[in-house]
Amino acid sequence: MTELRIVRTALTCVGGRLSYDTIHALRSAGDFECWLLGIDGNPDGDPRVLCDDFRVLPSAAEDADAFAQAALKTCEEFSIEFLILSSDEEVKAVQGSHDRFAAIGTTLSCGRDCPIDMVMDKLSLYRTLGEAGVQTLKFAEVSSHEDLQREAVQMGYPDVKLVLKPRTGRGSRGVILLDPAATAFANLIPNRFCGVCPLDLVGGAFAEHGQNFGDYLLMEYMEGDTYDVDVVARDGAALDIVSRLRQLRNAFWPTSTGHKILRDAKAQAAVAEACEVMGMDGASDFDVIMRGPDDPIILDAACRFSGSVGASMPAGINVPAQMVRERLGLNFAPQAASARDGVVVRPFLTMAEIPEHNETDLL
Repeated sequence: MTELRIVRTALTCVGGRLSYDTIHALRSAGDFECWLLGIDGNPDGDPRVLCDDFRVLPSAAEDADAFAQAALKTCEEFSIEFLILSSDEEVKAVQGSHDRFAAIGTTLSCGRDCPIDMVMDKLSLYRTLGEAGVQTLKFAEVSSHEDLQREAVQMGYPDVKLVLKPRTGRGSRGVILLDPAATAFANLIPNRFCGVCPLDLVGGAFAEHGQNFGDYLLMEYMEGDTYDVDVVARDGAALDIVSRLRQLRNAFWPTSTGHKILRDAKAQAAVAEACEVMGMDGASDFDVIMRGPDDPIILDAACRFSGSVGASMPAGINVPAQMVRERLGLNFAPQAASARDGVVVRPFLTMAEIPEHNETDLL
């Protein structure tokens, strides 16, 4: 029997809620064996015990330089061949350092020229896509309460609902649904400033929660089928692409509570076009909403995979392993076309085998 090649891999944000699925995907490649170093800012994240080794690194959001230096040192210490970066801040922290990582034999999940600054600023993202003819939601820049009042009326309020969201940020933090039918501010996510209120009360809600209107985006509110689309990209080309229909009780919830794997040709074509316009390179993630069955609109994009990237495994698509194959020049061939269409998935707590040497690390 031929021994499988061992790929020494590091995965950041390993303490994430759905990281088991990503780890399971990497372990299940079949054509290579994944030795896995888990990396996180939290020393107590349970998924650490799934990894062959584990290290705590500084938060890239708090100190980008410290993260980049620590990541480089850690990859050298463990002879890491492939580093999977799982947050926007981490990708931004290592941009410009590809040569330094390459010098120690480490390939990054984000491409050398991935447009991280663009995707982290939704205003820049929407402008870039719009100028290239790619459909986005109607939007307006908001930098003050006065801007908001003026732009909201121009966009049709109070006859329509609108969404106010930070130009930067993630996890629905700071996102407000402006609903003329609302009578007070109400939280949509517990313990997080994300809610619904009418336009005339939003100023008070911002003041009460210590927020200001600097660097916000006002967008049209739309209901429709929404897809998470995972992409393995190279120099603007979408090499493998899988779309997952969101099945959420709360559309603003920051993490996945369910998907249906569906090969929506229109949504995937829109993402492929956006990839080319943006020059996406490496792990990529898009959010797409359907205005109608033939009218996909790009909502968001990222130069990294979403936390639920492993959700397509039951449909026969191993996106994390595909990224390893493509970036390292292994036996890569697109899988999405052969996926089981219509597979419905939900997240569950499960028992999982861990490396034997982690037996005494109790949760």
